Amino acid sequence: MLDVEFTLNVLNLILLVAGSLLVGYFLRSRQLRKKQFKISELRKEIVYNHAQILELQTEYVNLEKEINALKAGEVTKVEFEPSGFNIYKVRSRNTVPLELARAQIVREISQKNIDDALKAATSGVTSDLNEQYFNLRHASPPPRIPARMVPPGSAKPTPPK
Repeated sequence: MLDVEFTLNVLNLILLVAGSLLVGYFLRSRQLRKKQFKISELRKEIVYNHAQILELQTEYVNLEKEINALKAGEVTKVEFEPSGFNIYKVRSRNTVPLELARAQIVREISQKNIDDALKAATSGVTSDLNEQYFNLRHASPPPRIPARMVPPGSAKPTPPK
């Protein structure tokens, strides 16, 4: 019979558990430091993005003030934007009443809704071109249908032989 003797030194067990706890603590604290660094980086990015948004809003407000100060027929200075150069011209200072603009607004919203529904309905549809079906070089000629012979003076055609 197999006889195995197992002895365990309590001091070694305590040292092994303490060492495991220390290694686990250091690994976990390292993970936490990395996460905290990532959080601080994200906070800096948020602050930077908010600053950019505020800057864009002030530019928009200034541009709106400039456009509102123009008289009919006047133009703004050239605005440099990432999408290109913009120049705004005031055609007239007449405000269109809502009742006159309502029909156009309804048409535009309806058209947008139709376009969105059509896009949603066709987004999952794909088409594949079967070139063999349309390729005339490799297509076999159509089957020949024999002509029916009708003897002179006969009303019924005779079947081909």
